[in-house]
Amino acid sequence: MAETIHIGRKISRIREIRGIKQDHLAIELGISQQTISKIEQSETVEEETLGKIAKVLGVTPQAIKNFLRMPLSTTFTIRVRLTSIVPLTRWTK
Repeated sequence: MAETIHIGRKISRIREIRGIKQDHLAIELGISQQTISKIEQSETVEEETLGKIAKVLGVTPQAIKNFLRMPLSTTFTIRVRLTSIVPLTRWTK
C-alpha cells in the first residue's frame, strides 16, 4: 500500500520549522489565516498555490512534496546540537 502524500501536513511542518506563523504566511499570500488552516488540513494543494507557499517558506514546491516528516523534538535536538559545536580553531591553538 502506497503512503498517502499529505501536502498540507508537510506545509505545516515546514512552516513550523521555519518559525513562520499561519497569520504571517496568510498576510504574505494575501489570504486569510483560516484559508491557511484549511490548506494545511488538505491532502492536495493546487500547483499554483503550492508554488506561492513554497516561495514564502523559502523552499521549492518539490522540496515540500519530498519532505519527510520528523517530530518537532527531533528537529529541535538537531538544532541544539549543531549550535553547540565548538569550532576546531579553538582547540588547535
